[in-house]
Amino acid sequence: MSSIALSGIGILLSLVVMTIFAFKGISTVICGCVAALITIVLSGLPVLETMSANYIPGVASFFISYFLIFLLSSIMGKIYEQTGAAKAVGEKLAKTFGPKMAMAAVVVSTAILIYGGITSFVVIFAIFPIALVLFEEADIPTRLIPGAATLGLWSFAMTGPFSTQIQNIIPMNYLGTSSTAALGPGGLTAILCFGIGVIYLMWEEKKAKKRGEHFVFPAHVEKLEDTKEKPNWFIALIPILFVIISFNAFQLNIVYALLITDIMAIILFFKYFPDRNFMRAINEGAAGAVTVIINTAAIVGFGSVVKMTPFYTFAVDAIVNLQMNPYVLSFVSTNVFAGLMGSSSGSLGLFYESLGDLMLKYGQAGYNLEFIHRLSSVGCAGLDSLPYCGAIISVLNVCGVTHKEGYFPIFINCTVIPILVGALVLLPLCMLLG
Repeated sequence: MSSIALSGIGILLSLVVMTIFAFKGISTVICGCVAALITIVLSGLPVLETMSANYIPGVASFFISYFLIFLLSSIMGKIYEQTGAAKAVGEKLAKTFGPKMAMAAVVVSTAILIYGGITSFVVIFAIFPIALVLFEEADIPTRLIPGAATLGLWSFAMTGPFSTQIQNIIPMNYLGTSSTAALGPGGLTAILCFGIGVIYLMWEEKKAKKRGEHFVFPAHVEKLEDTKEKPNWFIALIPILFVIISFNAFQLNIVYALLITDIMAIILFFKYFPDRNFMRAINEGAAGAVTVIINTAAIVGFGSVVKMTPFYTFAVDAIVNLQMNPYVLSFVSTNVFAGLMGSSSGSLGLFYESLGDLMLKYGQAGYNLEFIHRLSSVGCAGLDSLPYCGAIISVLNVCGVTHKEGYFPIFINCTVIPILVGALVLLPLCMLLG
């Protein structure tokens, strides 16, 4: 058997092992290391040299590139969690939507925090208590909370125009485009992903109630009376609005925007911190940022190993020689890379490192770089949500739900719907207009 075929089998086997490990609840750090070792051995690469020269630097590169974004957004998430600002926004939305639209309320409140620049890994901690209140009032089983939360976390709000998430920032850095790239096609895609996802969730809710399922308060959460004073919901929105406007309208660097937003939030919510101690939020946010980025980087590092395999070299050469339409290439390649890495941000990094220069050449040839930006951003958010994705494991753990109980709605909302809408709406529109 050829070295190309063997390395291809090694990559596939690695993905299967990571999926099994995910269902067993094994750490993503272990998943990344084991997957890298399997791929290295079956690709005939030197083990220690490849781990030290490729895997570890791949982990470190992601950490160095995005640590400040993760740090500042994690601190912001802790500020909103500890002061009750996140809950204030959620409760206002709950009153606005009502029990019958509890699913939509969870999705919208999650999306607001995502657009506000809080990293998706942190938002779930602020959203989960809100979702419990909404689901209890509407008598919806808690196993559906991860599906509702992740629709707001990793779909339209993460990849659409105006997003402050790194899935929208990475293409900007490589292509020189703006955060509103492909506003028309991208905006329509975001609306469809939101609408179809909410309709699907309400259908799942209806099915669950027909089966006689009811809300049961999670055993791993202590139920407390909500007597804590919270900021006014409108005041709570001010830092979120600031980061959205400063980043999108004034093109302020996202790091500066988040730093100013953190300071603003501390000032506005100071009296709502427990014992008025804002340093606790900063310390816990910093610690949480390190954990989250390491869990992500461990899987991203696997992609650095994949890049060294004979199969990867063969696949990239084949893609370049095919002279595929760059719009198709952007959407398909980022999906494939996302599946390999279990990470949307890692997928984009690998895509632009491997094919970024080619994309710029296509731009010089007359293709629309804004369309390439949006297609790669939406594309990376399809197969990234397979079971071994570290973020999915984190969300399920926070909600106290197993893969068996809660993964399927996540798969529909974060894999099936984005891929279908991207392939059937976004891609045809970009090819027609570009």
